[in-house]
Amino acid sequence: GDVYKRQVEGLWGSAQTPIPYVENAGPELKKWMEAYKAKFNSDPNPQAVIGYQIISLFAEGAKHAGKDLNRETLVQGLEKVKDWKDIFGTAPMSFGPDRRLATNTPILFQVQKGKWVKVADF
Repeated sequence: GDVYKRQVEGLWGSAQTPIPYVENAGPELKKWMEAYKAKFNSDPNPQAVIGYQIISLFAEGAKHAGKDLNRETLVQGLEKVKDWKDIFGTAPMSFGPDRRLATNTPILFQVQKGKWVKVADF
């Protein structure tokens, strides 16, 4: 509650994916958040965000892999992903033969009035 919010006020942190809040979400993200709440009767938490992000990125790689989806074609499909952006505002993601980490670009956040606020972009 309020005691917890006061204790973490001003806390700094870095991440690669912002925690979404409905009041500052763009149209696509807001639609996803509303659909999530309608289905699960709660706001999406960070684990829901990461789960959706991972499945979306998998789908992008699978699309590039073609109809014969297997381990090798998925790897090849993911290697074609360049500067892919999700609905959450994560830094663009890319893969390649020598690049297995989608992004290593952090965003700096601070807790302000009980919510994580982006204070420096990637």
